Amino acid sequence: QTVLPYVVKIDPPEGRLISVPTDEVYVCRAEVCFGQREDGLEWTSYCLPPPAAKPAAKPRRFAAGDRVACAVEDPSDAYSVWAAGTVVAVDVPLDEATLYGEHVSGGGATHTLPYRVQLDSGAAVLAHRDEHWLVRDLALQAEGQRQGAGGARCLARMERREVVEGEWQRVDHQTRQVRSCAPPESDSEEE
Repeated sequence: QTVLPYVVKIDPPEGRLISVPTDEVYVCRAEVCFGQREDGLEWTSYCLPPPAAKPAAKPRRFAAGDRVACAVEDPSDAYSVWAAGTVVAVDVPLDEATLYGEHVSGGGATHTLPYRVQLDSGAAVLAHRDEHWLVRDLALQAEGQRQGAGGARCLARMERREVVEGEWQRVDHQTRQVRSCAPPESDSEEE
């Protein structure tokens, strides 16, 4: 009997389950803002919705010049991190998004990418979706681990955090709204 490392649900319109035969980066990887590696534009193209399935345009959460945290590959390529950068372009046509002198679309801009971000590390990455799990306000999301060994994850839209001792906030990473909130429930009533 064969044991598969993953079963993955493909995004709509396919929306079906597929089996991943091997746990290798070139077969299956976390969705991030690609561009740090030579094959970044190719991986970005894999993550784009089909032209017919494009959602209606909605206002962008960030503008050129805004400081953001982008989900990118970690140095091992096995996990992902939040990396600081600056939005340098908004609503980037795919044919202008060519970082490596290649065109994936086969002529003409068939997709518009929400952002091109210049990371503080010097790399330029493309955000293919304007979602909280790919791009966040740097004031609300510090650099650091996003997905790591042992299942560690920092992907939730809503986050409760302690600002100073005893003062808590609830952060919505999609809308960028911050509200005061009660501290989390204690695990023990003896404290």
